[in-house]
Amino acid sequence: RVSAVDVGPNRVLRRVARSTALRLDYCLADGQRLPYAPQSFDLVLLVETIEHVPSAGRLGREIMRILRPGGQCFVTTPARGRFLLRPDPHYAVRGIAGLPNPLQRFVVNRIARRRVIAADGRSWPAYDVEHLFWHVREVARLFPGLDGYEALYDSPPLGGPFLSRGWWRRTLRGFLFDHIVITKGA
Repeated sequence: RVSAVDVGPNRVLRRVARSTALRLDYCLADGQRLPYAPQSFDLVLLVETIEHVPSAGRLGREIMRILRPGGQCFVTTPARGRFLLRPDPHYAVRGIAGLPNPLQRFVVNRIARRRVIAADGRSWPAYDVEHLFWHVREVARLFPGLDGYEALYDSPPLGGPFLSRGWWRRTLRGFLFDHIVITKGA
């Protein structure tokens, strides 16, 4: 069984469900009160979402409520450290990831003048990120009752002859993660 939650209609998700013949329960909700029974899921995918949620702790508690014991939540969210010198993943503004969130909002909305433009021509400031996370522990703390967590990465941002893969894993993984797997305790 596959269920999906989004704050607004998600045409891409519906298109994927149609093209793959995936049976999909789809509902609109903000994640603060998920419309599912406790312990009803083995796996939750939280894809590029948690950084946009005003009350990420509430979302983490709701996910832990609906996960079965031993269930996992796979989280993708941009780590601040990965974007300190590169354009940020949301607005492509170089260097803003190291700034405090209110200053990021100011730079994106006022200096870079990024706007969202609706089909009817209305527009509003684009910045909708609530919080970028420095370390995987910041994300893990949002999920009470976890049994453990693991930071994953697609490829190390540093490497070469002076920094071994083992050093990278031990030292920087928590700061430069790509994904996080949260496991609910028994």
